[in-house]
Amino acid sequence: MVDQQKFFLGLGKRVRQLRRKRNYSQEDMISFGFSARHWQQIETGRPITVSTLLRICETFNVSPEYLVREPDGTPSVSTPRRHEVQFYSDDPVFLEGSTAFIASALEAGNSAIVMATSSHRKRLSQRLNVRGVDVDGAIRAGTYISMDAADLLSTIMVGGLPDGAKFLWGLNGLIKSAVKAAPAEHPRIAIYGGCCGLLCAEGKTNAAIRLEKLGNDLIKSHNVDILCAYSISDFQSDERKHAFRSICAEHSAVHFIPSGFP
Repeated sequence: MVDQQKFFLGLGKRVRQLRRKRNYSQEDMISFGFSARHWQQIETGRPITVSTLLRICETFNVSPEYLVREPDGTPSVSTPRRHEVQFYSDDPVFLEGSTAFIASALEAGNSAIVMATSSHRKRLSQRLNVRGVDVDGAIRAGTYISMDAADLLSTIMVGGLPDGAKFLWGLNGLIKSAVKAAPAEHPRIAIYGGCCGLLCAEGKTNAAIRLEKLGNDLIKSHNVDILCAYSISDFQSDERKHAFRSICAEHSAVHFIPSGFP
């Protein structure tokens, strides 16, 4: 994974070059809604969030890919990116949705990133092999990146909530590696995320919703599709039903909602 300081220093350098190319001074950026101090911090490599990255891109009318990685002439992708959620009642339901999502990406020449518990990652790998996907080969090729959800959360949580800058840095490094490994000409990365479900299972629904919002920022800044997963059993109480609705509202599609709930 790219060193965090190096990543944001490179990002700041590209932002500074872009500003100078457009003949703007740092003071000019105030008229675009940035404070002078904030803009100076951006250019000197201070960590930023995905939402700040998107504001910069809107200001200069460039794609996020232009800033988070070296420009390579890759055309922008017009197909809508997806951020969907799957609620599962048991492991067979979980495996059905996750296997189809990951296998479709790999079979199309794209890469996949899986963030889940150890048991879910093991069962998903087994199911993919049954479907005919050479998981070990994909891991060696770098097109299948599997990591523990709790480990990832430990790198991005600050004060009980996901930190936007740490999230951007961490996910950008994973996505960059996945893009480089994918055989497709213009790959779209499939991200299967169990991090939000893990937070919710621990009673940290506000953190889960915050992470979902960061996911929505991510699909605007990177060529990815995201499928999140939650156990439906975590939403049985009345107080959790509000969280359920809030989580659904953050997604472009919702899969497996039992009849009459909520």
